Amino acid sequence: MSKIKHKKKLFQTNTKKISKFIMKQPFYQNTGNDENLTNFTHIDYKKAFNFMCTQFKKNKEIFINYI
Repeated sequence: MSKIKHKKKLFQTNTKKISKFIMKQPFYQNTGNDENLTNFTHIDYKKAFNFMCTQFKKNKEIFINYI
């Protein structure tokens, strides 16, 4: 995350909001065990990119938090 000041507003980049949506999509596949650090995540980047673009069009603030 990084803090940015733009037009007298302070905001912070945030990918946690979009990541929650991505984890629920069929193009996101996670196998293994988090506790044993044996997990492996596969993401179809083309589908993920298109999904993020669609989500951004629906909500222009999905990647930012205002402080």
